[in-house]
Amino acid sequence: MGRYFLTLLDGLQFALEEEISERALGAWILSEGRGKVFIEAPDPKPLLALRSVENVFRLISWRRGRVEELSQVSGWFEGECLPKIPEAVCEWLYLHGPREGLTFKIACERSGEHPFKSPDVERALGEIVKRRFGWPVRLKSPDLTFRVEVREDELLCGLRLSTRPLHDRGYERSGTRAPLNPTIAHGLLRLLGPREGEAFCDPMCGSGTIALERLWFPQRPRLLLCGDLDERMCLLCSRNVKAFGAGRGATLIVRWDAGRLPLKSGMIDALACNLPYGRRLGLGPSLYKTVLCEAARVL
Repeated sequence: MGRYFLTLLDGLQFALEEEISERALGAWILSEGRGKVFIEAPDPKPLLALRSVENVFRLISWRRGRVEELSQVSGWFEGECLPKIPEAVCEWLYLHGPREGLTFKIACERSGEHPFKSPDVERALGEIVKRRFGWPVRLKSPDLTFRVEVREDELLCGLRLSTRPLHDRGYERSGTRAPLNPTIAHGLLRLLGPREGEAFCDPMCGSGTIALERLWFPQRPRLLLCGDLDERMCLLCSRNVKAFGAGRGATLIVRWDAGRLPLKSGMIDALACNLPYGRRLGLGPSLYKTVLCEAARVL
């Protein structure tokens, strides 16, 4: 059994617990921290398919205790983390295959009062890794990303096992002004409770994030209706559904006004959408009343 920590947005812990249970991963949640969950699992590969988390890290070292000097961080890293890095890298290679000329970077997240900054930690620990293993540093798109967290009373180190953040599903987002994080869409749909054979609607679909996440649930809808007032968003949603949701359910994408849906009353079983908000979109609260009243009519 290996130990890992998963980073996720606050409030989505329930979604992660449900996913672990549904997928029968044989994983155990050990504890929860600031925006992360520590787990034990027999195989890391299924963890990379979780849709409620941002990143999966192989836990290298976690120590509690007062942190006052950079030398403490360097000493901890060299003494406790460095000997465990080869095993963590072997796990990364198991997931992604052999690579020649591995590159790496140290990504430090620091909070609290310290006489040093995050870049100081990254430089110091980067030199230690480079001296020990000979890997070159690459700040953009490295093979290996070591996450180091420095708190006033805690040190944490892990190796990211995915090649990119898991919320990056590859969906096309060009032209969208406020795209929804797919992990939030996943959590929203879990709160809704997807049902097999339902008619589902997203009346303000944008690039289609909610629709795409709905299609990934094992409970397939008999009909998925999406629409947007902006024809460009309808075309973008259509491309995304074709690329990432083909064969997962009957989907119809229509240009419409969410305040006047061309749907019969009561024909929809479930509805979810990302209502526009914020000053940059220039929309007032009257829109919410109109859209919510129309949503109530079709449900």
